[in-house]
Amino acid sequence: MGSVHWVLFFQSIKVSTVAIGLVTTYTYPVLMVFLESLFFNVRLRALDFASAIAVLIGVYCLAPNIDLSDANFQGVLYGVASGAMLPLFILLRKKRIIDRYNTWDISAYEMGIAGLLLLPFMVYNETLFELPGTRDLLLVVVLGVVLTGFARILFVNSQRHLSGKVVGITLALETVYGVIIAVVFLAAIPSGREIIGGLIILSAAVFESLRTQGDETAVSDSQ
Repeated sequence: MGSVHWVLFFQSIKVSTVAIGLVTTYTYPVLMVFLESLFFNVRLRALDFASAIAVLIGVYCLAPNIDLSDANFQGVLYGVASGAMLPLFILLRKKRIIDRYNTWDISAYEMGIAGLLLLPFMVYNETLFELPGTRDLLLVVVLGVVLTGFARILFVNSQRHLSGKVVGITLALETVYGVIIAVVFLAAIPSGREIIGGLIILSAAVFESLRTQGDETAVSDSQ
Protein backbone atom coordinates (compact mmCIF):
# COMPACT_ATOMS: atom_id res chain seq x y z
CA MET A 1 0.00 0.00 0.00
CA GLY A 2 2.87 2.36 0.76
CA SER A 3 4.40 1.94 -2.69
CA VAL A 4 1.00 2.32 -4.39
CA HIS A 5 0.42 5.51 -2.39
CA TRP A 6 3.69 7.03 -3.57
CA VAL A 7 3.19 6.05 -7.21
CA LEU A 8 -0.30 7.56 -7.29
CA PHE A 9 0.86 10.68 -5.44
CA PHE A 10 3.71 11.43 -7.86
CA GLN A 11 1.45 10.69 -10.83
CA SER A 12 -1.11 13.18 -9.49
CA ILE A 13 1.53 15.92 -9.30
CA LYS A 14 2.91 14.97 -12.71
CA VAL A 15 -0.39 15.25 -14.59
CA SER A 16 -1.81 18.25 -12.67
CA THR A 17 -0.21 20.59 -10.12
CA VAL A 18 1.64 20.31 -6.81
CA ALA A 19 -1.30 21.91 -4.98
CA ILE A 20 -3.85 19.46 -6.41
CA GLY A 21 -1.62 16.47 -5.68
CA LEU A 22 -1.00 17.50 -2.08
CA VAL A 23 -4.53 18.60 -1.24
CA THR A 24 -6.33 15.60 -2.72
CA THR A 25 -3.92 13.15 -1.12
CA TYR A 26 -4.69 14.64 2.26
CA THR A 27 -8.38 13.98 2.06
CA TYR A 28 -7.44 10.90 4.06
CA PRO A 29 -8.17 12.19 7.61
CA VAL A 30 -11.86 12.12 6.64
CA LEU A 31 -11.47 8.72 4.98
CA MET A 32 -9.71 7.57 8.16
CA VAL A 33 -12.86 8.16 10.22
CA PHE A 34 -14.96 5.89 8.03
CA LEU A 35 -12.31 3.18 7.87
CA GLU A 36 -11.76 3.27 11.64
CA SER A 37 -15.46 2.61 12.07
CA LEU A 38 -14.97 -0.48 9.89
CA PHE A 39 -11.79 -1.72 11.57
CA PHE A 40 -12.55 -0.82 15.19
CA ASN A 41 -16.37 -0.54 15.28
CA VAL A 42 -16.25 3.20 15.95
CA ARG A 43 -19.72 4.76 15.71
CA LEU A 44 -20.18 7.31 12.92
CA ARG A 45 -21.98 10.60 13.54
CA ALA A 46 -23.79 13.12 11.38
CA LEU A 47 -20.77 15.43 11.52
CA ASP A 48 -18.65 12.70 9.92
CA PHE A 49 -20.92 12.71 6.89
CA ALA A 50 -20.91 16.53 6.86
CA SER A 51 -17.11 16.46 6.69
CA ALA A 52 -17.25 13.97 3.83
CA ILE A 53 -19.65 16.24 1.90
CA ALA A 54 -17.33 19.21 2.50
CA VAL A 55 -14.43 17.21 1.08
CA LEU A 56 -16.47 16.40 -2.03
CA ILE A 57 -17.26 20.10 -2.48
CA GLY A 58 -13.57 20.94 -2.11
CA VAL A 59 -12.58 18.29 -4.63
CA TYR A 60 -15.16 19.66 -7.08
CA CYS A 61 -13.62 23.13 -6.69
CA LEU A 62 -10.25 21.67 -7.68
CA ALA A 63 -11.60 19.99 -10.82
CA PRO A 64 -15.10 21.15 -11.81
CA ASN A 65 -14.66 19.66 -15.28
CA ILE A 66 -15.53 15.99 -14.79
CA ASP A 67 -13.71 14.69 -17.84
CA LEU A 68 -11.10 11.93 -17.92
CA SER A 69 -9.18 13.87 -20.57
CA ASP A 70 -8.88 16.87 -18.22
CA ALA A 71 -5.46 16.98 -16.53
CA ASN A 72 -6.76 18.44 -13.27
CA PHE A 73 -9.50 15.82 -13.03
CA GLN A 74 -6.92 13.09 -13.61
CA GLY A 75 -4.77 14.63 -10.88
CA VAL A 76 -7.73 14.63 -8.48
CA LEU A 77 -8.47 10.96 -9.17
CA TYR A 78 -4.85 9.94 -8.64
CA GLY A 79 -4.58 12.11 -5.53
CA VAL A 80 -7.75 10.79 -3.86
CA ALA A 81 -6.72 7.21 -4.70
CA SER A 82 -3.32 7.92 -3.16
CA GLY A 83 -5.02 9.35 -0.08
CA ALA A 84 -7.21 6.26 0.22
CA MET A 85 -4.09 4.12 0.58
CA LEU A 86 -2.87 6.04 3.63
CA PRO A 87 -5.64 5.28 6.16
CA LEU A 88 -5.57 1.61 5.14
CA PHE A 89 -1.80 1.68 5.52
CA ILE A 90 -1.98 3.33 8.96
CA LEU A 91 -4.82 1.23 10.35
CA LEU A 92 -3.53 -2.14 9.17
CA ARG A 93 -0.12 -1.43 10.67
CA LYS A 94 -1.60 -0.17 13.91
CA LYS A 95 -3.86 -3.20 14.25
CA ARG A 96 -1.53 -5.96 13.04
CA ILE A 97 2.10 -4.83 13.05
CA ILE A 98 3.04 -1.82 15.18
CA ASP A 99 2.96 -3.56 18.56
CA ARG A 100 4.68 -6.72 17.33
CA TYR A 101 7.79 -5.47 15.52
CA ASN A 102 10.64 -2.99 15.93
CA THR A 103 10.25 0.38 14.16
CA TRP A 104 13.45 -0.06 12.14
CA ASP A 105 12.47 -3.58 11.08
CA ILE A 106 9.02 -2.44 9.92
CA SER A 107 10.51 0.39 7.86
CA ALA A 108 13.19 -1.86 6.35
CA TYR A 109 10.67 -4.53 5.35
CA GLU A 110 8.28 -1.96 3.88
CA MET A 111 10.96 -0.18 1.85
CA GLY A 112 12.54 -3.42 0.67
CA ILE A 113 9.25 -4.97 -0.45
CA ALA A 114 8.18 -1.71 -2.13
CA GLY A 115 11.47 -1.60 -4.03
CA LEU A 116 11.09 -5.17 -5.25
CA LEU A 117 7.49 -4.56 -6.33
CA LEU A 118 8.43 -1.45 -8.30
CA LEU A 119 11.54 -2.96 -9.93
CA PRO A 120 9.60 -4.73 -12.75
CA PHE A 121 8.06 -1.41 -13.77
CA MET A 122 11.53 0.11 -14.12
CA VAL A 123 12.51 -2.79 -16.38
CA TYR A 124 9.31 -2.42 -18.39
CA ASN A 125 9.92 1.31 -18.90
CA GLU A 126 13.58 0.67 -19.77
CA THR A 127 14.81 3.06 -17.07
CA LEU A 128 16.60 0.50 -14.89
CA PHE A 129 20.03 1.11 -16.41
CA GLU A 130 19.70 4.83 -17.09
CA LEU A 131 22.26 6.66 -14.94
CA PRO A 132 21.08 10.02 -13.56
CA GLY A 133 23.31 13.08 -13.54
CA THR A 134 25.15 14.07 -10.35
CA ARG A 135 22.54 16.64 -9.34
CA ASP A 136 19.63 14.27 -9.97
CA LEU A 137 21.44 11.49 -8.11
CA LEU A 138 21.95 13.70 -5.04
CA LEU A 139 18.29 14.74 -5.12
CA VAL A 140 17.18 11.09 -5.35
CA VAL A 141 19.43 10.20 -2.39
CA VAL A 142 17.98 13.04 -0.30
CA LEU A 143 14.44 12.05 -1.33
CA GLY A 144 15.01 8.37 -0.59
CA VAL A 145 17.13 8.51 2.57
CA VAL A 146 16.05 11.69 4.37
CA LEU A 147 12.60 12.62 3.10
CA THR A 148 11.30 9.06 2.74
CA GLY A 149 13.36 6.57 4.76
CA PHE A 150 14.06 8.66 7.87
CA ALA A 151 10.64 10.32 7.71
CA ARG A 152 9.00 6.89 7.48
CA ILE A 153 10.83 5.70 10.61
CA LEU A 154 9.58 8.74 12.54
CA PHE A 155 6.10 8.18 11.12
CA VAL A 156 5.98 4.52 12.16
CA ASN A 157 7.34 5.31 15.62
CA SER A 158 4.72 8.04 16.14
CA GLN A 159 1.98 5.45 15.70
CA ARG A 160 3.13 3.71 18.88
CA HIS A 161 2.17 6.75 20.92
CA LEU A 162 -0.59 8.53 18.98
CA SER A 163 -4.00 7.63 17.59
CA GLY A 164 -4.51 7.32 13.85
CA LYS A 165 -6.43 10.60 13.77
CA VAL A 166 -3.67 12.57 15.52
CA VAL A 167 -1.10 11.14 13.12
CA GLY A 168 -3.38 12.08 10.24
CA ILE A 169 -3.89 15.69 11.29
CA THR A 170 -0.17 16.18 11.93
CA LEU A 171 0.72 14.88 8.49
CA ALA A 172 -1.97 17.04 6.91
CA LEU A 173 0.26 20.03 7.71
CA GLU A 174 2.48 18.75 4.92
CA THR A 175 -0.08 20.13 2.49
CA VAL A 176 0.43 23.67 3.76
CA TYR A 177 4.20 23.80 3.76
CA GLY A 178 4.38 21.64 0.64
CA VAL A 179 2.43 24.24 -1.33
CA ILE A 180 4.57 27.03 0.17
CA ILE A 181 7.79 25.24 -0.83
CA ALA A 182 6.41 24.68 -4.35
CA VAL A 183 5.69 28.42 -4.64
CA VAL A 184 9.19 29.38 -3.45
CA PHE A 185 11.28 26.85 -5.38
CA LEU A 186 9.10 25.97 -8.39
CA ALA A 187 7.07 29.17 -8.80
CA ALA A 188 4.03 26.84 -8.80
CA ILE A 189 1.47 29.37 -7.62
CA PRO A 190 -1.93 27.75 -6.99
CA SER A 191 -4.99 29.24 -8.66
CA GLY A 192 -7.81 30.83 -6.71
CA ARG A 193 -9.96 27.75 -7.30
CA GLU A 194 -7.21 25.49 -5.96
CA ILE A 195 -6.82 27.66 -2.85
CA ILE A 196 -10.57 27.64 -2.14
CA GLY A 197 -10.89 23.89 -2.71
CA GLY A 198 -7.79 23.24 -0.63
CA LEU A 199 -9.06 25.35 2.27
CA ILE A 200 -12.40 23.52 2.25
CA ILE A 201 -10.73 20.10 2.24
CA LEU A 202 -8.15 20.99 4.90
CA SER A 203 -10.81 22.61 7.09
CA ALA A 204 -12.91 19.44 6.93
CA ALA A 205 -9.87 17.28 7.69
CA VAL A 206 -8.73 19.45 10.60
CA PHE A 207 -12.25 19.67 12.03
CA GLU A 208 -12.79 15.92 11.81
CA SER A 209 -9.44 15.08 13.36
CA LEU A 210 -9.75 17.57 16.23
CA ARG A 211 -13.36 16.62 16.95
CA THR A 212 -12.69 12.90 17.07
CA GLN A 213 -9.57 13.42 19.13
CA GLY A 214 -11.64 15.44 21.59
CA ASP A 215 -14.10 12.54 21.82
CA GLU A 216 -11.24 10.12 22.54
CA THR A 217 -9.90 12.41 25.28
CA ALA A 218 -13.35 12.69 26.88
CA VAL A 219 -13.75 8.91 26.90
CA SER A 220 -10.29 8.48 28.41
CA ASP A 221 -11.01 11.04 31.16
CA SER A 222 -14.32 9.36 32.02
CA GLN A 223 -12.49 6.10 32.62
